[in-house]
Amino acid sequence: MPLTNTAVIPDAWSQAHQPVAESAMRSRVDILVPADQVPSPGWGEASGDPVGDAVAAGGVHARIRSLSTGNTLAASSQSLDTADYLVQVPANALPSLLVGEHGHRLRVTLNPGSTAIEGREFSILGLQHGTESFNRDLICREHTTQQQGT
Repeated sequence: MPLTNTAVIPDAWSQAHQPVAESAMRSRVDILVPADQVPSPGWGEASGDPVGDAVAAGGVHARIRSLSTGNTLAASSQSLDTADYLVQVPANALPSLLVGEHGHRLRVTLNPGSTAIEGREFSILGLQHGTESFNRDLICREHTTQQQGT
């Protein structure tokens, strides 16, 4: 039986453990600004900066795990192949993320375990919340119909 006025989990326990969790995140992702928030064409000084690729946070540590693959039907009746992923990033990667079709996106820049997904872009479908979290869990989706040759 716990002692009265004694905390089982000390204050700031999860913050103290966040560096340990981050050290196990061997992949890197760029968090991209939502496409509708990107400045007008020509926002970047470097040539080849396409609109829609403005980076909100670059080189973010991540852990990427495949969840499932599936098939969805678009409004145009076109079949879309999809792959869902759990992407874990540090708890303080960005203070707030917009999710859904018009939200922030992730681009995988480094993934030592499977280089085949490097360069791919994921939509963030949802954020998982919990107490004493060491990281933020993002449920992401990639539309793989256009990726068939890779």
